[in-house]
Amino acid sequence: QVLLSSHIQDLISSSELMTIFNERPRQEEPDILALDKKGDLYIFELKRWNSHQENLLQVLRYGQLYGNSNYDELNEMFKKYQKNKDFNSELYEIHQKYFDLADSSRLKKEDFNSKQHFLVVTNGLDQKTVEAIVHWKKNGLNIDAIVYWVFEISGEYFIEFNMYSPLEGYLEYESNT
Repeated sequence: QVLLSSHIQDLISSSELMTIFNERPRQEEPDILALDKKGDLYIFELKRWNSHQENLLQVLRYGQLYGNSNYDELNEMFKKYQKNKDFNSELYEIHQKYFDLADSSRLKKEDFNSKQHFLVVTNGLDQKTVEAIVHWKKNGLNIDAIVYWVFEISGEYFIEFNMYSPLEGYLEYESNT
């Protein structure tokens, strides 16, 4: 979770992201919340094991809980995330600096969280989950999976992420094995 939230912009190739929140222990919260340049909210659910359909329900549940969050609520979450850092800035100010936006391009508070994107990060996908993601994407839901693999070479551990590969191709591959 720390690795992903610290390097989230390296993992999402289609847009740059800024982490605004990490899950706290024993709370019903998404693992990571991030914003893109337009203020869209990205909701991440991380799993240490192969994906199950229930993971999609969990990330969608977080969409119910946080999808209607207004700027002030997001700002409060951001301040909790930043609590160990010496800082007093508002989310919109940090967002403007992070994305290098001119004053005229800075987002208004009402522009934050107008759209949500759901991402399940997992160590493999089962066919039912892939089929569900394909179904929801065809029906306009911004949902996707990021698959990772952990492997060892000469005593060192490495992690590889497969970003946004066409899920339909994954289905064909899985059904032929």
